[in-house]
Amino acid sequence: MIGGMKRAAPDKIIAPPPRFSRSGAAAGIALFALCGACFVLRTAGLKPIVFPSDGVVNLQDNDPWYHLRLLEHQVENFPHRLPYDPFLVHPDGGGVPVGPFFDLSLAAILKIFGGGSPSSQTIATAAAYYPPVLGVLVCVATFFAGAVIFNRWAGLFAAALIALLPGPYFVRSSLGFYDHHVMEVLLSTFVLLALALALAPDQGRSARRTIGLGAITGLVLGAYLLTWIGGNFLLLILLTWIVLQHGRDHLDGRDVIPISLVLTPAFAAALILVVPYRDVAMARLQIIGLAAGVLLGQVLLIVS
Repeated sequence: MIGGMKRAAPDKIIAPPPRFSRSGAAAGIALFALCGACFVLRTAGLKPIVFPSDGVVNLQDNDPWYHLRLLEHQVENFPHRLPYDPFLVHPDGGGVPVGPFFDLSLAAILKIFGGGSPSSQTIATAAAYYPPVLGVLVCVATFFAGAVIFNRWAGLFAAALIALLPGPYFVRSSLGFYDHHVMEVLLSTFVLLALALALAPDQGRSARRTIGLGAITGLVLGAYLLTWIGGNFLLLILLTWIVLQHGRDHLDGRDVIPISLVLTPAFAAALILVVPYRDVAMARLQIIGLAAGVLLGQVLLIVS
């Protein structure tokens, strides 16, 4: 009220459109450079060895050759994989001792982009390049996981470490090392990223959306378990963390329901993916762990 008269209501201020963050652009450029360095370091020095002048693709180490055998069979009989390998253990053969997802993923790519019936040379070349390509994706996943949990600069530092440091992971994500280990790293990182996104505080998020994010987490977890038969270790870590985190949140007076809303559909979705491959080595133990996760999620939801 001014001088007995009402002050006119000010016009509604419309916020200007958000400007492109310079720090975000710098982080994006740095990440792009790291991904390029990651790929070059893993391919440039090995090209003369993996692709000699005689035209034969020379994969590195022993296991990549077995994966190439599985890949060639998978491409020819897509989407069915080799169920029993008569040449594996003399004299009677044996079941295939590796998970199906690693070879299935590349076989699907080759069927889509290889004209339906790619040649043996194309298959072998794609197999040689697959690990460094996955290594680049690991850099991206690591960056976003660090950015979600901490900040973009922490994510960038973590991506730099995974891209540049030498060691066993560097070797297994290099040109010609067509083995499933780099896929394990990629999918386990995506599991942690999906969990971080699903459990991030968001007052406006509906329960349906939280459950949906949990199901997406489960699909990635299921793919991880179908990549590495020893993935039960990650299951054990997740189950232990659920109990400890639920107890801590309960003691601190925080809402404990979101954990159950995320983890129950996550374990259920992973279980749906793994059950059809229950005859793969260690798969039955994975099924028991996933079923335990679904049951644990329901129990914690009841007692919350």
